[in-house]
Amino acid sequence: MVIPLTRHGKEPDVPKGSSWKSHPLTIEEAVARLERGLNVGVVALGGKGSLLFVDLDDNLELADRLPSTLTVKTRNGGLQLYYINDGSVSFNVAKNWGEVRAVWQYVVAPGCYVPPSESRGDGYYRIIVELPPRWISLEELREALGDLTPSKQRAKGEIPIDVDFKRAEHTLVPFDLVLKVDRKLRELLSGPHPCGYKSRSEADLATASRLWWWGFSKPQIAAILRVYRPYEKTMRDDYLEITLSKISEDSPRFDPQKHKRVVEALIEAYRRSQNEPA
Repeated sequence: MVIPLTRHGKEPDVPKGSSWKSHPLTIEEAVARLERGLNVGVVALGGKGSLLFVDLDDNLELADRLPSTLTVKTRNGGLQLYYINDGSVSFNVAKNWGEVRAVWQYVVAPGCYVPPSESRGDGYYRIIVELPPRWISLEELREALGDLTPSKQRAKGEIPIDVDFKRAEHTLVPFDLVLKVDRKLRELLSGPHPCGYKSRSEADLATASRLWWWGFSKPQIAAILRVYRPYEKTMRDDYLEITLSKISEDSPRFDPQKHKRVVEALIEAYRRSQNEPA
């Protein structure tokens, strides 16, 4: 199944309020869109004989452990390996290295362009291994990629997006003052950019770690990532859950008794803010 995507984008190009699942393209229509500079997506429907995608954002060496198959280099320099599901993979799963997409998920097709968000990519989706998609089983995927147990099922929106983060839950430091004194955090929260890290995923984790140090709770951090680093991954509960799980509950945090200079910087930032025009 092939679906229409927006020009230079990854979002479905379908009428507002309708599902992309109801707008399949014929091969002729998909080719015509590509010739006009419009993007298309290739869908994993689920079940035996359907396409299945292994999407590697990081740890690209994992591709060498997987069976050789049709492989696409993505806009940011990652890899997407196309397989045929033997029927044993009945779920989608996200891990720190990327995703397995097997049931009603899609990837941007080769021949498309989406502006890169990382320096290692050029925006184009290109076939780099020209082989027919190979059949693959869950056992083979686990052998190459390790544990593929999906995250526990959760109610939609369990990671809330409307959490109040005006003050850090554990230290009561105001968010606006944190941004005034923490230049690196301010840079990381300027948008979904790598900010000197190898990937946006690493930058997301760095952002979350800095917010944790300042005393923000994990629900607050999730909400901040969605507001200040918005892109397709930070909109997903499973991705946020994986990112936040990498922060140990024992990780150090801001302590006013130990970090006197930070306290002084916060006080000075507060004083300056009081003198700013309303």
